[in-house]
Amino acid sequence: PPGAAALPPSPPLAAGPEPDNPPEGPAAAWEATGELPSAGSAGHSLGRCKPCAFFSSKGCSVGKDCQFCHICEPGEKKRRQKEKRAFFSTMRRLQKSAGENWPSVPSWR
Repeated sequence: PPGAAALPPSPPLAAGPEPDNPPEGPAAAWEATGELPSAGSAGHSLGRCKPCAFFSSKGCSVGKDCQFCHICEPGEKKRRQKEKRAFFSTMRRLQKSAGENWPSVPSWR
């Protein structure tokens, strides 16, 4: 929709494991088998996923049916939230400096 802020895509997964640093976790399983760890992980490679807030901390009780991504790195949800807050803060600052000639920016908390 017009005026909607687009979040940047998730960082791309590495092309291959480094010899001293083999991949682990859901990302490694996904790379090895091609099987997605959750339904919400489908858009991960395109950056169109939403990280699961529970998967990396205490585990997601929904499992494969979860509509959120289980491939994103721990802390990805918080990083995106911080980036979104910074974006809207910058937009509000620009709006104030431009005065009435600037379109309204929604508040996000």
